[in-house]
Amino acid sequence: PMMAGATVAVQPRLAVQPNQAVLKAILEEAATTVAEANTAVEHAKSAFGDGSSMEGLDQAEQMLSSLPVGITKVQAQLAAAQGTAGALIGEVRAKLALLRTALTTVNQELTKVKIARPKVLQVQKMQE
Repeated sequence: PMMAGATVAVQPRLAVQPNQAVLKAILEEAATTVAEANTAVEHAKSAFGDGSSMEGLDQAEQMLSSLPVGITKVQAQLAAAQGTAGALIGEVRAKLALLRTALTTVNQELTKVKIARPKVLQVQKMQE
């Protein structure tokens, strides 16, 4: 007789073994996610400007704040699929590297906004 725990241990492995079509779809989603993140970073940098406008900071933060969750989700999907990537393993690793870079860049820009915000608030209070 099979123990109940044995099926539980097998279930997750089955769930993370996508076929090639699913893997290609995840790779496409990763490419789109990286492109969207890069575009958002460029727009956020423009909105941020010299970091002296609260409106610009708000816009930059709004453009960037939802990206880490989406990037991390695609990273997790790709990482889970790595074991079954076969011939696509090189592409999977390359996309994972691009996603890591995009996530780092987004987080750096969000940090700039968070650092600039108190300075802008202080300047605004002094001007009142």
